[in-house]
Amino acid sequence: LLQFQIKKGPSEKTEIDNKEQNCNVSINLKRSIFIITPTHKGPFQVPNLIRMIPVMLLTDSVYWILVEDAFFINETINDMIKSYNLKHFIYISKSSLSGPNNHRGMLQRNFGINWLRVCRDSIPDGVVYFADAENSYSFQFLNEIRKKTNKVSVFNVGLIEGELYEGPTLSKKGTIIGWHTDWSGERKFCIDMAGFAVDLDLLLEKKVEFNVNAAPNFVEDNFLKSLVSSLDELFFIPGKMLVNVWHTETF
Repeated sequence: LLQFQIKKGPSEKTEIDNKEQNCNVSINLKRSIFIITPTHKGPFQVPNLIRMIPVMLLTDSVYWILVEDAFFINETINDMIKSYNLKHFIYISKSSLSGPNNHRGMLQRNFGINWLRVCRDSIPDGVVYFADAENSYSFQFLNEIRKKTNKVSVFNVGLIEGELYEGPTLSKKGTIIGWHTDWSGERKFCIDMAGFAVDLDLLLEKKVEFNVNAAPNFVEDNFLKSLVSSLDELFFIPGKMLVNVWHTETF
């Protein structure tokens, strides 16, 4: 049974505050992965989402939270994804037109986090992952993330700023000692949005959200600093290949 959360409203100020209406999802007793995907109208929206659907179908115990940058949900997208019979699909809308919009998708990601916070009693334990629709993902690796993330996990992301990949560098003992990146700046955590996952309860306990006013290229660093204080607190998941997630932006 496909489970929908549909949020409609005339203003981006509308908040999720009615559990009975907004947390209507079937309960999965297994540890789950909650994938938050911001989306917006454009020529690549449909093909990008179509590419993600097989990943959602093949990943175990996944809740896909799709947040549209609009005042109303897109019924065409709604009907298209509904036809694939995803078990746990939540579709909500949050417009960024009247709010700060320095970084594409930030308000939508925060709205997805807010849905998790409001609906915590109605959903299982799990891991939160921020998956943009224009990227490419290995469903086997998403299953690894779900199983192995206890606090904050990090991993390589391919095709970042002309580099083959970006991700942590390891000591001979396998601990994280730095970052393989084209540009580090003054960042403590030099990692892409697609390169980390967070335990659900840790995220909600820390009351962390993305800072929409963060300096360019510092969004992820700012977010992770609110969750952990040192590299020692991160857990590296290598996966079966050097890279299991790719930054394949299409627009």
